[in-house]
Amino acid sequence: MQRLNSLLIHTFFLLLVVSTSYSQGIKMWCGTSTDDQKAIMDEFVEHRDEIFQNTIRNGAVIYIPVKFHLIGDNNADDQVTPTHIYRQFCKINQDFEPYDIQFYMQGGIIQALKYINDTRIHDDPNSPVSTNLLRNYQQGNSDAINIFVNNVVQKDDPGVLGRFYRNNDYIIIANGEVISAKSSLSHEIGHFLGLSHTFYGWEATEYECTRPTPMTVFLGNFPVPVEYVSRTKNCFSAADKLCDTPADYNLGLGYQGPCDYTGCAKDPDGVDLVPQTENMMGYFLNCLSVFSPQQVSIMLSNYNSLQRSYLRLGYIPSLIEITDKPELLSPEDRSVTPYFDEVDLEWSDVAGAQGYIVSVDLAPNFSTGVFEAITMDTRLTVSG
Repeated sequence: MQRLNSLLIHTFFLLLVVSTSYSQGIKMWCGTSTDDQKAIMDEFVEHRDEIFQNTIRNGAVIYIPVKFHLIGDNNADDQVTPTHIYRQFCKINQDFEPYDIQFYMQGGIIQALKYINDTRIHDDPNSPVSTNLLRNYQQGNSDAINIFVNNVVQKDDPGVLGRFYRNNDYIIIANGEVISAKSSLSHEIGHFLGLSHTFYGWEATEYECTRPTPMTVFLGNFPVPVEYVSRTKNCFSAADKLCDTPADYNLGLGYQGPCDYTGCAKDPDGVDLVPQTENMMGYFLNCLSVFSPQQVSIMLSNYNSLQRSYLRLGYIPSLIEITDKPELLSPEDRSVTPYFDEVDLEWSDVAGAQGYIVSVDLAPNFSTGVFEAITMDTRLTVSG
């Protein structure tokens, strides 16, 4: 049993053609579409001067509301538990804390959890029917970032771990990423707040060490200049168009080496690449931990934009840490309960707690996951 507080501790072509030796259709773990990627980039380019001239970090923390939608099939199977959600919630706050950005559960730690039992969404969240349903859920909860947690993100590509849907303004994240409390969700929130991949343009092109590095790659039908290592060349106009994120040719996808990149990639001048493997908008999954200063400026500008006014609610969550623990009052340890098919649980109140997670298990290390519930009360009857 756990007690929780409100924040949960928290124009041009350099080449007319591109070498056909670079394969198209590469698998991606972030499913944010080509069209959405380009729209995110176009919006940044349109407002770049404004972003970097007017965005000032004053040290004040901004608080962004979120809601989590736990998707299961019609029988409520395959839903993650509240415990998984809260651990993932703590992880995104940990990832964004150095940049004075924090998240809170809109309406409360219990109210911010929404349960959807619909096999159509569960099996294929991108079908026309499912997309319409998810859009309706988003519109009905339009006072927060809506995060849908599902067993699959894209039916046709189970390797996709998360996706930001720009037109519908929501995120889908895979169950397994939430259960493991990884940084994939922080990556998708980066997209939500206006960030492109550090390797923008290479989403559908696989770098091959045995081929000369091209000067242009294509994202869909759109040419994207390949970024050079030197910061005095084209970092302002190539890839993500940020000069404080080093050149990266989607090198993290499938990379199994250490976070100090030891691969063979070279830029068109033959200079060895040194990608920032820790950057949250890259694909080095086991290394993700930082955003660059320019990326932070983009996110803050996006948050303060007219389109994000619905997130600026002026709410500041309680930051008081709860240190007291609930004590189980009933039943007593090793006692025999009156009924074989139900147990009345009761525990002590903890001042300031918004709710309690109740876990029931057959094993003392709570390894079999028999039952979990969340309640605002200090008693619960468990049956079945």
